[in-house]
Amino acid sequence: RLAALLADDCRIELRTHIGGDERVTTFTKAEYVEMLTSGYAAMRDLQAYDYAMSDLKIRLEPGGATVWAVVHEGAAFAGGTVATRSEETTRVERRGDALLLVAVSATTEAAPAKTR
Repeated sequence: RLAALLADDCRIELRTHIGGDERVTTFTKAEYVEMLTSGYAAMRDLQAYDYAMSDLKIRLEPGGATVWAVVHEGAAFAGGTVATRSEETTRVERRGDALLLVAVSATTEAAPAKTR
């Protein structure tokens, strides 16, 4: 369903801060959809997963909107747990009769994995 909402020229940038290292990854629509698809397949191995959104803000603009949110995720897996906090920004524009995501960016901070 998400793939249908992404514009073909959508700009996607994910910035992660884990263990003192920063990584910036950019994706095309196809690369992002593949990453999500393979990620969802890997979620079958998780023992628990939590997702919560807070601080949702929407600014309406001519032809679209900008959406900001803070997302908290937690996962438990064999041997450990991980928790992340992401600040996400998405630009939505009207293209023809549809509203499409044209830019997605997220900055994610991850706590160190805890082993059991």
